[in-house]
Amino acid sequence: MSQIKFSKHSTQIGVYYNCVKLDGILDKLAIFLSTEVTCFGGSRWVEFLTADEDGISGNMLDVDKKENNVYISDLYYQGSESQRKYFIISISKLIKLVKEWERLMQEKPDEIVLSEQNGKFELVGHNYCKEPTCGEVES
Repeated sequence: MSQIKFSKHSTQIGVYYNCVKLDGILDKLAIFLSTEVTCFGGSRWVEFLTADEDGISGNMLDVDKKENNVYISDLYYQGSESQRKYFIISISKLIKLVKEWERLMQEKPDEIVLSEQNGKFELVGHNYCKEPTCGEVES
């Protein structure tokens, strides 16, 4: 199982999520969700993913569609095209993740975990209790 955790940071201008540690397999997907979807909004990305357009660039990533898949790569790649690395995911799976990311951004959990196992992707938000009696049941 591959997993990336995003931790919540609150500032005067709002809440944002940082990748705690990038995982080689999921790093481009994590950057896509935390940067591109957060910046431009999920509805814009869903619109692109369901339209007849082939490709678009965000702030940090190139996003190309070929058949039923999305190819995500670095926008400012310096090497040869044959060595360029892509994260590949089906359009339908990416749309589900974008919508789930948007939902989690509304909830603002303390941590978000992105995981992949055998081609199945999952986003889960976690909140941590800050009360000293959290989890204790009065008798």
